[in-house]
Parts: sequence; C-alpha cells; structure tokens
Amino acid sequence: MKRLVRLLGITVIASGVMVLDLGINTPVTAQAAVKTHKVTALPKTFRGHWYTTGGKMFNKKVSGKKFGRSKYRKSHDKQSMSATSEQYFTPYKVSGAGTYKNTIYLLNGEGINTIRRTTIKGKAVLISYNEQQHGTGFTIYTKSKKSNLQRNIGGV
Repeated sequence: MKRLVRLLGITVIASGVMVLDLGINTPVTAQAAVKTHKVTALPKTFRGHWYTTGGKMFNKKVSGKKFGRSKYRKSHDKQSMSATSEQYFTPYKVSGAGTYKNTIYLLNGEGINTIRRTTIKGKAVLISYNEQQHGTGFTIYTKSKKSNLQRNIGGV
C-alpha cells in the first residue's frame, strides 16, 4: 500500500511539474519572412497565347492587364457585384521563404488562382491552380496548340 501511495505521489508531482513547465514556455509560432506585393501589370514571362485541351481546344490570351476574360483591377469595388466574380482580378507576387520564382497569385471575389510559369521536358508551360468558391481546377497550358503536356482537371 505504501508503495502504491508513493508511486501515485511521484506521478502527481511529476505531472504538476510538467504542467508548470508547459505554462512557462512561450508558444512557438511560425515566422516565415513572406511578403505580398501588389502588381500593377502581369509580368512579361506570363504574356502571350496559351493553349490547353479539355475535350476541345481552349485558348487563353494573357496580356499586361488581362488573363483570358478576366481584367485587372487595382482593388475590389465593394459596392459592385461584378467585382466579386471572376471578371476582375488583382495580381500579387509573394516573396520570401518557400516561394517559387515566376509565381503570381490572382485574387478575385471568389477565391485565389495560383499561376506559375515553368518548363516541363524543355517546353514552356503555364501551370494554373484555381481554388474558387465551390471548386478547384488544375490546368497546364502550353505555347503550342497540341501537346501531350496539356492537362485540364477540375473538381467540386
């Protein structure tokens, strides 16, 4: 009996010390040096005609102020219903830890669209990951009209 009481006493004291030790330490938070920069025009590496397939051919024209049918807007108009759709976007670049070169984020009222310009098998591609209000999409665009690298995958 004395042995059981002694074991319980040591357990209670040890757990009390652990609770006090946890309370003294400050909580650890992630502190990555990531900064967002609003961009006034899409960079030149993204511009041009990009093609993908999805049952039929899709053409996406990218210019300094347009990405397909979407248009550049410096900031969202809170009084307008059209500002909450995919019709307008605000581009951002993110720099810092864990970011990729030639990546841009297009923010609109329904979500965010991540666009990355890279190469696959030596060919220039534009990878788009679209995470909107009720669905997601993954699209790979190429400069050539027909390529085996093109993908268009969507989900709800």
